[in-house]
Amino acid sequence: MIFELHSVAVYPTTTLIVVLCDGALCLDAADNGLPKGQSLVDEVLRIASPVKNSARYATEDTMICSHAIAKGENVTLSFQAANFDPKAFPCPHMLKDGRRGHVAFGGARHLCTAMPLVRKTLAITFRHLATIGRIEARPGRQLAACLTVHRYEHLPIRIVPEP
Repeated sequence: MIFELHSVAVYPTTTLIVVLCDGALCLDAADNGLPKGQSLVDEVLRIASPVKNSARYATEDTMICSHAIAKGENVTLSFQAANFDPKAFPCPHMLKDGRRGHVAFGGARHLCTAMPLVRKTLAITFRHLATIGRIEARPGRQLAACLTVHRYEHLPIRIVPEP
């Protein structure tokens, strides 16, 4: 449980740092048109879904769109793909205010119990990063080879204090 909690909290935070390093997002006091507060937290979680996928077994024969699923058949749910579905999220690669319905933490009875802690961790991280200066990428960024959880093996950065 500790490893899982660590993974779901760390990946969105490190993804935020990567986005900042790549210049795709600027956290400052100015009104830059980006989502604010909890809306920004939710957008980063949508884009950086901590868990990539989950496997379930069909409890009865069913159809999903035009696909027949037999009882007992293994079905893999891709949270990442669902969070980038352009029908649900127009321009899915952009951070936008007011979006609802991401599945970064699953849903219903399968909702991740770490959700409140991860959301709070990200909110605190956003506030802190906005005060420490500019974050620059350093060579050597490497995603870990993992099928279920996103995590970085190496994420070298440099923080440049603002004058």
